[in-house]
Amino acid sequence: MSNRRRTAYRNRLSVAALTFITLVCVALAAVFIGFVVSRNRLSALADEQRRVEQQIALYRQEIHALEKRIDTSLTREKVHERLIAAGTHLKPVEPATILSLPRLEVPRAVPVEMPPAPAVAHVNTGSAATP
Repeated sequence: MSNRRRTAYRNRLSVAALTFITLVCVALAAVFIGFVVSRNRLSALADEQRRVEQQIALYRQEIHALEKRIDTSLTREKVHERLIAAGTHLKPVEPATILSLPRLEVPRAVPVEMPPAPAVAHVNTGSAATP
């Protein structure tokens, strides 16, 4: 009886079934690994994008601070004082000599509607002319 139990137990799964189960497990593992790698890559790209956006925000703040500094250091009075100190022969601009020109209205471009492209190309085969 003991031989019969061992034989019955060994023959429940064939080699083909074991191979199939192994291949399915390997395929599922490969899909799972691919999914994890894809998610990790996406996460790394999101982190890099976040760092770049933070760097852009820092640059914008720096640009804003520099523009503010330029605006405060280049007022009309300070430039006039610097020019006098440098010994230039420039004269101050009087408000009566300043000309103001109105802005010109630029006409907007009118969109042109193109005819739709034909769905089927017509090929001339060289046969009799069609009307």
